[in-house]
Amino acid sequence: MTKPSTFPCSSNEDVRRARHTPQQTTREILIAAEGLFAEHGFAGMSMSGLAKQLGMSAATVHKYFGSKRGLAEAVCGLELERFAGHMEAAISTEDGTAVALERFAIAVLAYNSGFASPTPKIFELYVFAAQSDWTVFRAFRERVVHLLSKVLQAGEVRGDVRVGAAECVEQVFDGFSAILHPLVVRDFRYQGGGRAPALARFLYQALQ
Repeated sequence: MTKPSTFPCSSNEDVRRARHTPQQTTREILIAAEGLFAEHGFAGMSMSGLAKQLGMSAATVHKYFGSKRGLAEAVCGLELERFAGHMEAAISTEDGTAVALERFAIAVLAYNSGFASPTPKIFELYVFAAQSDWTVFRAFRERVVHLLSKVLQAGEVRGDVRVGAAECVEQVFDGFSAILHPLVVRDFRYQGGGRAPALARFLYQALQ
């Protein structure tokens, strides 16, 4: 007579989920977590509730993201990825530097202003990431600095900014912090429309 297996049987959910690739599972967790963070915020989001919603164990969620903080950072990274993509799509290095910087400023302000209203709980994560220097925010900053560097390097080639202007990219980024930092935008969102292009023009003049 065959001895019964000592291993526990897998649930139907485990069998179904076993067919998913790690990348698919990661994405599925992130999308569901983003919805729960948006609804409940960091304090109110439950890892066990997330696992139950997805039909998986809490251990599986922890396996992929380690902790609620790790999951929150990954969710924040999704939004920062969208933000960076929005900025990159708004400008072209083929434009003159003045035009590129102004379009950059307008795109940043438009995205930040709209972001603060419809998803306030995710906005809280965004603010915390900026203030706590999360890894995803450092990566976001590096991506934005790289984008601005490309604009300035193209401007040097065209001759519409001085030679060496690209070396000032960190200062240019700091100059744009008045519209890049989420709290500043939230507090001055109704005053920013005219200030963003004016800030871009001011920085451009400093680079000539």
